[in-house]
Amino acid sequence: MSQGLLAWTADPPDRSARSHLDAFRTLLLVHCATQSLAWAIEPPPAGLAFPPFLIYGAALLESVLVVAALRGRGRLASQIALPILFAQLVWIFPHAANHTGLVFALLGFCALCDLDDPEEERLLLQCLRWIAALVFVWAGLQKMLHGLYFRGEFLAWLVAQGTDRWSLVFGGLIGGEDLARLSAYAAHPIYSGPYRVASPLFVALSNSVWVMEIALGVGLLIERARHVCGLLAIALVFAIQSAPREFMFAFVYTNMLLLCVRGDWNRRLRWLFVALYAALIAALLGAPLGFLIRGSGTI
Repeated sequence: MSQGLLAWTADPPDRSARSHLDAFRTLLLVHCATQSLAWAIEPPPAGLAFPPFLIYGAALLESVLVVAALRGRGRLASQIALPILFAQLVWIFPHAANHTGLVFALLGFCALCDLDDPEEERLLLQCLRWIAALVFVWAGLQKMLHGLYFRGEFLAWLVAQGTDRWSLVFGGLIGGEDLARLSAYAAHPIYSGPYRVASPLFVALSNSVWVMEIALGVGLLIERARHVCGLLAIALVFAIQSAPREFMFAFVYTNMLLLCVRGDWNRRLRWLFVALYAALIAALLGAPLGFLIRGSGTI
């Protein structure tokens, strides 16, 4: 049964995924190095900050592991990076972002599987595609089950309680009167309200998020639809991040979704990803225009 389910995300037997899986694994290590350096620059909440020599040492070691992966030692590098990330997760538990736990799971699969073995290469690709699909489906189901997207309440709350970015992105869809009312809630307790708006377009946009997450997640499991759904899913991820700017999650999830798109795009875009991660570090260091990419999920 499990083999049958995994086969939903398989490629034809004569097609190798070695190159883009290797690039995927290398970019995971880049993500880990960036995460450690970000924690060094902007520590977690009070009482959870890492000792400077440990966190800078982790960032340096993970950077060396990136070089090792580029030189064909990706599995060994993943095996060394895995306990480092585990120790970091334990240190800041329960304050780690969800995407950090996701990276730990992905890194574990990469450490287990030998890309020189065609069977393990195929298994790794299938597992990663399933995880990419499940992340989207589960995100959509959560929104549906909680019900706070049906009338736009959650997005309206974010506009009221969030930063100016939320008003900038969604303000034009809400209408002047409702926007003024929501903006006034910022000075009130968190449970003030009501967080509802009259704009049908805003409500339709709110519902389209969970509908598309579920539909595209299921589409990633269908061979004929996988390529198009992968591209649409990447576009949706960056559209969703236009306000919160949780780019650490967006980059690692895009790296996963590229495994669902035809072509060796993880390898082709790896240096672009490196540049994007470098831009996040620059934003943390206060680079000019860094505010354009810095957000709630920078680290």
